Amino acid sequence: MSNLLYKYLDINGAIMMLYYNDLMYTNATMFNDPFDCHPSLIDCSNVPAEERKGWPANVIEELHSNRFINNRENLWICCLSKLYDSILMWSYYNKHEGVCLGLNMDHVAKYINTNYGMMVTIQGRDVQYRDIINKPDYYRNQEDFFSYQVYTKAKAWEHEQEVRLFIFKPTPWFMKLLPFQHDKTEFNHKEIRTFVTIGAECFESLYLGVRIDSTNKEKIIQLARTLNPNIKIYQMEADPNAFSLIAKQEMNYNLNDYIDLFSNLHTNKQQGKNAPHKAILLISIIDLIASHRIQTNEIVFTEELENCFHQNWKRYIGESIIFNPKAGTPYWHLNSEPFWQLIPYEGGYEKIVKLQKGNPYSSKTIREHIKFAVIDQTLFQLLQDNANRTKLREVLINSLDI
Repeated sequence: MSNLLYKYLDINGAIMMLYYNDLMYTNATMFNDPFDCHPSLIDCSNVPAEERKGWPANVIEELHSNRFINNRENLWICCLSKLYDSILMWSYYNKHEGVCLGLNMDHVAKYINTNYGMMVTIQGRDVQYRDIINKPDYYRNQEDFFSYQVYTKAKAWEHEQEVRLFIFKPTPWFMKLLPFQHDKTEFNHKEIRTFVTIGAECFESLYLGVRIDSTNKEKIIQLARTLNPNIKIYQMEADPNAFSLIAKQEMNYNLNDYIDLFSNLHTNKQQGKNAPHKAILLISIIDLIASHRIQTNEIVFTEELENCFHQNWKRYIGESIIFNPKAGTPYWHLNSEPFWQLIPYEGGYEKIVKLQKGNPYSSKTIREHIKFAVIDQTLFQLLQDNANRTKLREVLINSLDI
């Protein structure tokens, strides 16, 4: 079983994390909990006589307290949780309108190295929840005071089940401002975040808030699938029988679902006729899977696919005074269907948006910028069976408005 931890984010935070595929670390002084990593967690006031060495007790106290003040100011932390279904965290991090990302920490650990700062943790460590009256005596307790300061929080936060990574004194070239900070003329260096870039395989699951806007949902899903086509996507729902949240997996289709999707493709209409391009391209893909010319769920826009498209166009459509037989058009527009995802060579979702403003349908543009399109793995597995191929091909042929 993979080592999963979760990050709650609002929409803007999710877009940034999925687009740049990184972990964000925040300075410990910037957290919403004013007691977080606070120097007073360690008691430096009871200075024993042997520690003074001729100095007043308050000077010695201040000397040791300053060490923990400096610790806090030079500490950047990435906060994660063991939970994806905490009603409270969904509420105060994004009002149930954002997302929660599931991260495979075994994969994440491969991307964190000591170059990121003076002291860097690769494995997460659980936060310990205590009452502040339990704070240790600096002079008399045998304690790792630095770890105590980093990983100790008040019991009021125990519901978060938090796990932390940290970077102490981060290397400057891994630090940057957030987009909304670029216009500021003055800012504290502690407002700057530190970022660790991680691989696409680290993003294992995506949970969508109960109240997420449909436009934001579509954008986030497209970003997530562009980054990792195999990411598991769940929609959070309110349990009607308890005060709890239920995660229902999205896009978990069976044959009948794909029959319905293929029967109701989103198509353009001209002169009252539905454009046949998507159906013809899908028929062509089924043909190439049947002949073992396509052997994975990664559909590359090859000349072979184009030729097959034109052959099927000639077979099922023939000459048309309404529609032009261009294979690039459906290859691009199938991206509006839930089972199809374009994967650009670089730039992710933003690249798709940028290309959309021009003429993305030409064969040249697609081959230059689109690495391949991914179809659902479930659909690809269903198409390995001849009976399923026959059924879905018939559905597509019957959908042709000819």
